[in-house]
Amino acid sequence: MRTALWLGIWAAVGCSGEATDDTTTPPDLDPALRLGTGTDDFVEVGDGDDIVIIFGPQGGYHLDGSLQVQGIEPGNADDLSSPDNPLTTFSVTRPGGEVISGLKGDEVVDYRQGIDTSGEPGVFEMIGRRIFLDIVSDTAIAGETLTVTVSVEDVNGVALEDSHELVAVPHPLN
Repeated sequence: MRTALWLGIWAAVGCSGEATDDTTTPPDLDPALRLGTGTDDFVEVGDGDDIVIIFGPQGGYHLDGSLQVQGIEPGNADDLSSPDNPLTTFSVTRPGGEVISGLKGDEVVDYRQGIDTSGEPGVFEMIGRRIFLDIVSDTAIAGETLTVTVSVEDVNGVALEDSHELVAVPHPLN
C-alpha cells in the first residue's frame, strides 16, 4: 500500500508528460557586436550620445565601455587563462585622429577574457570595462565628439567591430 501511495505521489509531482533538456544549445545567431556603456547593466549607445569621462581614484581618467556580442565563441568567463577566450579591444580617438585611449604609449585597451552570458540566449556581454584615457584633464576634451571603437576576435578568427561618435561629458563629481 505504501509503495502504491509513493508511486501515485511521484507520478503526480514528477511527470508532466514533457521531456526537459537542460543542455539546450543557444540559437545559431549571425555574428553581431554592439558598443555600449554602463557599470552594472549594458546601455547601448548611438552616434551623438554622451559618454561620461570619469576621474578615477588613482588620478587618471577613463570611460566605462560595455558590449553585447552574438555569433562568436565567447570563451570561458570564469577562467582568464583559457586559450578559447576572445580578444576584446577598446579605443578612443579625438577629432583629427589623435588616439587618447591606453596608458604610457599604448593606443588601445585590451582584454583577453571570456565574455559573460546575458539574459538572452546566444547573446554575451562584457560590462563596465575601464577604457583608460591618456589626457591631463577632462575639460580638455569636454564637448568633443570622440570616436569610441570596440572590436572582438574569437578563437575561430571571427572578428567584429562597432564604433560610435560620442560626446565627451565630464562626470559631475570629477
